[in-house]
Amino acid sequence: MTFTSSNATPALLSTAAKLHDLNDARALIQGTLGIQSGAVAVEFFSEGVGHNWAALNELARLRVLVDYVSCEQRAALSTPP
Repeated sequence: MTFTSSNATPALLSTAAKLHDLNDARALIQGTLGIQSGAVAVEFFSEGVGHNWAALNELARLRVLVDYVSCEQRAALSTPP
């Protein structure tokens, strides 16, 4: 499966933002978007957001997930096929 950014719908991101466990939110997004490696997620969430996930409200989580998907998209575009 290849990365499909068009699957990053507002409904998907909203559902993921409601999850209290970051790993569940990440797995939902990665599975839906066809992300096969966790390398970008590890780097993205290691900068502190991962440790504070449970304390964030839903809107803050949504913003983080939008940024995360953008980061995955940039990584996919810069990786040769």
